Amino acid sequence: SKLGLDGKIVTEKWVTGLDAPKGLALSGGKLFVADLDNLVEIDVASGTIVTKHAAAGAKILNDVAVDGEGRIYTSDWPGNAIWRLSGGTFEKWLESGELKNPNGLFVDKDKLIVATWGAMAADFSTTTPGNLLTVNLADKAIANLGDGKPVGNLDGIEPFDADSFLVTDWVAGKVFQIARSGEAKELLKLGQGTADLGYIAASRTAIIPLMVDGKVVAYKF
Repeated sequence: SKLGLDGKIVTEKWVTGLDAPKGLALSGGKLFVADLDNLVEIDVASGTIVTKHAAAGAKILNDVAVDGEGRIYTSDWPGNAIWRLSGGTFEKWLESGELKNPNGLFVDKDKLIVATWGAMAADFSTTTPGNLLTVNLADKAIANLGDGKPVGNLDGIEPFDADSFLVTDWVAGKVFQIARSGEAKELLKLGQGTADLGYIAASRTAIIPLMVDGKVVAYKF
């Protein structure tokens, strides 16, 4: 769906033919969408699907991010993996339990910042919640961002300022500001289902989908 910044629906069914679209990223006039076991490439000008890049064996592709070279990364949340589209080839780029069920992604220069759900049981519950990680794009080295202290069942991530990120917690319905030190500050508590958010830096406005409630809300900081 396409919404205006006034919260009104512009086009309810802008692009059809998807299964369960989640994370989004724009690059070169194309919108890349994580759609279960496909990375869907959409032409923004026409609102039509250009191609679907199949991720054979992937469980639930979740968020999407683009690096400075135009390579597309997407997280396989239950699969503990990150896939990458590079030079027309879509393949599993990294698989590791150290990813702690990766959900939100953001490329920060030479690193991929990963918002993790935490080690997950079959019912999606966690005994130890997730935190932010970094993955070096050159050698795929995985490390905690800051102190590695558990924060929550993290979902969406966007840069908030030079030193911190806006991050949602799907289960608790919270929005955190997480510093590069790993320190988390709760900014909002909404309903369960706070998912992959957007952030408009110029107006300091966060656009947050509430999956359980079927709503999109906006908050200005």
